Amino acid sequence: MPMRFATTVLVLAALLVRGQTTPPATPPADGFAFPAIDEFERRDKLAQLRSQTLLHSQEYQQRLKETNAVFAAMGRLPKLTTVDEKVLAGIEIQRDLIVALDGLKGDHTRCLGILELVADAARDTTMSAETMRYLKGVRDTATNMLRTQALQSKQLQHAGTTLQTAMAQLPPPATFENHAGLTMVLVNAGKDSFYINRDPITADKFAQAFQGGTIPVPDYPSWFAARHYSQWLSDGESALYRLPTVPQLQTCLTQGTAFAGPVWTQSLDEPQNNEERKMRSRFGVNLVTVFNPNQVFGPEPTVAEVPFAYYPEMALYVVTPAETGWRFRWNALKQTLDQ
Repeated sequence: MPMRFATTVLVLAALLVRGQTTPPATPPADGFAFPAIDEFERRDKLAQLRSQTLLHSQEYQQRLKETNAVFAAMGRLPKLTTVDEKVLAGIEIQRDLIVALDGLKGDHTRCLGILELVADAARDTTMSAETMRYLKGVRDTATNMLRTQALQSKQLQHAGTTLQTAMAQLPPPATFENHAGLTMVLVNAGKDSFYINRDPITADKFAQAFQGGTIPVPDYPSWFAARHYSQWLSDGESALYRLPTVPQLQTCLTQGTAFAGPVWTQSLDEPQNNEERKMRSRFGVNLVTVFNPNQVFGPEPTVAEVPFAYYPEMALYVVTPAETGWRFRWNALKQTLDQ
């Protein structure tokens, strides 16, 4: 320490001035001993250790309350009746889980700090037997707390997985209106379910995808323009929107959906004839499929068309996975809690 070094220099200087030729008694390896300062440092270390131990004990009790509250809420979750009640409860449980897990991370760091303080204090061989017993007790307690924290963390992570499974089993809403003003209707149930807009996309809504861009608003949507709209919608809604496939449109038709006209689909037209496939490949022609339920373009239910074509009769529909509706409801209910 600077004070010890300065004192050593002064003593040595005084000895030289007095002309002493015999060296003084051999001091400790680190300089002259100052028992009062050593005792002060020893007490300061113990005071820090007691302070950290007390704080950690309080945080430990708080973490037990948070963990028990999460498990109690998980136990009440199956008893709720409506889907909205379960989603709201799930949102609150998720928040409590995050708080508890973050708190455990801080507890773990603090506990390791306590063990470091114990190890540092134990290096002092002049500690009394009573103090050494105290340090051993603190070390044992901190070690046991580390084990408890690891168990709590594992239990909370398991609760989080259980919560995700419970929320995933909740059915998505039958309909929802997205931020672009489209009313999306759920088709089917289970893994094959999806949403499709109830009404064809109007010209003014379609034009929103081209505002502020370099592409002029087309009079009628070509396949390229329809895909541009679905991409614009995906970006704005932070969810996947795309053109429907032929099987999806056929499912809608069997369930009573009345389409306003021919519909652009995501499906490419793949000719069965090998010669025709070679011809298209030779000239670089890729055709897409138009769903034709009203037989506007002939008697066939599907028609092959070039993607840059556009017709006034075309109706624009988009689809999105069932998860989009589930997430939309989750976020909407979360906003009600935040208000």
